[in-house]
Amino acid sequence: MKKVFKLYANCIPVYGYTRSIIYDLQRNNFDFIPNGLYKIIREFEGKSIDNVKMNYEQNDHQTIDEYFKFLEQKEYIFNCDESEIAFFPPLDNNWYSSSIVLNAVIDISKMDINQIDYIFQNLEELGCKYYLLKIKISKSLEFWMQLQSISQKYRIFNIEIYSEYYESYQSDVFFDFVKQFVLLDKFVFFNSPIFLSKDLSHQKVYFSHENFKENQIRISATNFNIELSYFIESLNFNPYFNQKIYINSDGDIFNMINTNICVGNVFSAEIRSIVISENFQELWNSRKDETLICKDCEFRYMCHDQRIPIKKGNEWIHIEECSYNPYIGKWEDEIGFRH
Repeated sequence: MKKVFKLYANCIPVYGYTRSIIYDLQRNNFDFIPNGLYKIIREFEGKSIDNVKMNYEQNDHQTIDEYFKFLEQKEYIFNCDESEIAFFPPLDNNWYSSSIVLNAVIDISKMDINQIDYIFQNLEELGCKYYLLKIKISKSLEFWMQLQSISQKYRIFNIEIYSEYYESYQSDVFFDFVKQFVLLDKFVFFNSPIFLSKDLSHQKVYFSHENFKENQIRISATNFNIELSYFIESLNFNPYFNQKIYINSDGDIFNMINTNICVGNVFSAEIRSIVISENFQELWNSRKDETLICKDCEFRYMCHDQRIPIKKGNEWIHIEECSYNPYIGKWEDEIGFRH
């Protein structure tokens, strides 16, 4: 019996307008492939290489051999008997989450510890596990110790804090406190006169010259996330907005930090009813496969895109231009990005 070729389940070919990609979701890497190879994989997976060649002209056979040599060297495919194909099912592409909200960004600048506790309590009921706390004013060590204390009451997995720089935060006493803040992953200080990176117990502390800014991160290959969970989330949702919430320093609720439509206030409305509403979750469902231009991009399932899409009929569009053009395969800093 002739051997047939089969992709490893974690190696996913993704079509793009000018070129395609194989996402290696186990090794968190990718390789570009010609669209011709994408077509062969999709049409002939589970068939023999001889079967592939039967559907092409003789002068294409050398190229086909080169394609399969590449796939084997990269360990994207393996050979098996045709009767064994059923033993290698594809990945389950359904998105599962026990949380309604998983990530929260909260500006705690104007909030006292009781208000923060109240918000944590409400988000706990929604299953929130990851918090990014922003603060633009100096807080006492007592405040931070109270924050640590209340956070331990909840099932929080991770906390990051982004703060303006204040000289008191550079003391040994403060660093000793940070070491004891078990749930804290990262503490970042902006507008610092010094640049410093410190690794403490398991926390990282950064002092940065940069301004405390809220502007978007431009789409870049350095921000790509090539990982199984992110890939599956991107198939089903917009991973930048999905299961996220932003609460500003007045308690006003938004989809995320760069959106400008307030949908209620955490201190005067039931946060659960807001979050589960179709209106609030609309951006969660703005999938790349339903977004103009993005749906033709080979990077669409690894892209960290903070732009706010707009619904037009059955599709989504972006007003702001992306820094990558999938129709010519070029980034904005490359010659020919604009014709």
